[in-house]
This record gives sequence, C-alpha cells and structure tokens, in this order.
Amino acid sequence: MASKWVDSQKTLRVREIEDTKWDGLNSNNIPYLPDKLCPINGPVCEVILIHGKKNESS
Repeated sequence: MASKWVDSQKTLRVREIEDTKWDGLNSNNIPYLPDKLCPINGPVCEVILIHGKKNESS
C-alpha cells in the first residue's frame, strides 16, 4: 500500500524569532525548536523565520 501527502487546507504555522545566540552550526541555544510536530494529528510542518546577527567570520 502506498502513502501520499494530502493537503489539509490548513495554513501553516509561521513563527518569527529574534535570536542572537544561535550560530546555525548545531542545535545549541535554540530553545524554540523542541516544539513537537505530530505526524498523525498535525501539524507536520511549520515555518520558522530566525533573525540573528550576521557572522562576520564567514
């Protein structure tokens, strides 16, 4: 039996976060990511916009 994605017609959750501690290289200093996404009851996707300081060393 094959599985497929079906559009729920529900708008994705979008969160905008001001962050200056996360360096983007690992999962340290990102307390907002442990939010669970439920594959059965949803949501299965969300958008997180993270604003932070530019890394001058790259």
